[in-house]
Amino acid sequence: MSERDLQILRLIDEGTAAKTGAAFFRALVQRLAEALESKYAFVTRFSDDHATAHVLAFWTGDALQEHFEYPLPGSPCEQVLNGEIAAYDRGVADRFPLEREQLVAMGAESYLAVPLRNPAGRVRGHLAVIATTPKNWQERDFGILRIFAARTAAEIDRQVAEQELLDANAELARRAELEGLITAVSTRFVTLEAGDVDAAIETSLGEVAQFARSERARVFHTMDDDARAVVTHEWAAPGIEPTRHSVGSVTREEAPAVFDHFIRNEVLLVRHRDDLQGEFQPLRTMMERQGVLSTIIVPMVYGNRPVGALAFHSLHHEQEWSDQDVRLLRLLGEIVAGAMFRSEQERQLRHRLEMERIRDVPRCGVEERVGIRSVQ
Repeated sequence: MSERDLQILRLIDEGTAAKTGAAFFRALVQRLAEALESKYAFVTRFSDDHATAHVLAFWTGDALQEHFEYPLPGSPCEQVLNGEIAAYDRGVADRFPLEREQLVAMGAESYLAVPLRNPAGRVRGHLAVIATTPKNWQERDFGILRIFAARTAAEIDRQVAEQELLDANAELARRAELEGLITAVSTRFVTLEAGDVDAAIETSLGEVAQFARSERARVFHTMDDDARAVVTHEWAAPGIEPTRHSVGSVTREEAPAVFDHFIRNEVLLVRHRDDLQGEFQPLRTMMERQGVLSTIIVPMVYGNRPVGALAFHSLHHEQEWSDQDVRLLRLLGEIVAGAMFRSEQERQLRHRLEMERIRDVPRCGVEERVGIRSVQ
């Protein structure tokens, strides 16, 4: 390697050695573009299915861009998936029709890229430069890219490990929050007076809905031999209009597939209403009318028998509920069903006792008055 090449490597190394993360990627692409006399330089990380490339840093010749994606298939970047360096000395735009318009707009003429591998040898991204003039790429150019590809791949590995640790800690924190919420909701209903049940149900709905990242939650209670489901309780996030009085109830005739689903004690999870087809088309129509993008409907069970359902809505973003969410929602369904039935039993008991009290009130005064009148 010539003295000039060594000087180039030293310049790149000095500019990146003390940096990590985003700062490393920013410094790297700018210095690589200068070292390889190219207008553009960028580093990417590929999606697991190799469908897209996520740009970690992109030097445009006079500015830096970060964190955008583009389709990998049909682009020059796809060529590194075989694990080899991709080099085009000239006419790169004409070689890739799918990307030709973009490459022409960039003034791209030549292209050089090296794959970034994970420890298992899988290509997880690439380091590349694009020049606006023809190039006769040499082994020294390949060598420069290879040297910094190893460092770049190591930095990506470090970031992945760091993110996995953060995700693991977040999962532990969420699990602890879940256990605390389950305990709080369960305890709330243990010594509850009948008159406080409705307020407790709505409070619990709100707490659970927020944990499950939902913006509205409803309790549906089936009636008339499961012919209809009535909305008995609802919670809505701040700024979200409650719809309990406008929705009121849903009949089995309107949405038979949905009724069948929770009567079979099955959870119905809809990530996006457009996924609903066929027998679930009525549910899609209801979701569109109410502005709901995602929903999860969980059976509400009492005494091993489904007696209704909990419905949680996401209005402004697609939502995927985790197994933890489903576990919590199922438990809430059991707690709410139990509380509602105990409240109803207490109401019926009070009514019966009141009727018995009225029936047993002495009527002697009335009878005496009547008797007096008859004597007269």
